[in-house]
Amino acid sequence: INLSLLYLTQDLGRSWKLIGSVQQYDWCRAGIGQVPLERFCIIRQQSNGAYYFQYTNDIGVTWNTPLLEQANFFRIHDRFFTLIAENRNMNDLYVSADFGVTFRRAILPEGIPVG
Repeated sequence: INLSLLYLTQDLGRSWKLIGSVQQYDWCRAGIGQVPLERFCIIRQQSNGAYYFQYTNDIGVTWNTPLLEQANFFRIHDRFFTLIAENRNMNDLYVSADFGVTFRRAILPEGIPVG
């Protein structure tokens, strides 16, 4: 896994705050109803060595962890999020239709012949 240290500035670079070791990060914006919403999303390494998807709406003051499965990768499509997470040593696809607040495991077909 390729890790990066992520820092945050709120004063145009005069001071910096270490967010932590992250595997992936992205800044996204979407409109929920009439209210535009900005969210910074990361997959951050926790003290136990696991990686979890987290997001903040307040530039890192508070962090939310909506899914308690170890995250590997996420993609943002407007207000829809897809997330690959490890579940019992297998990768599962999770989908969120509410801008990453809640996730549900996608039910995918099995046994589809290839070719």
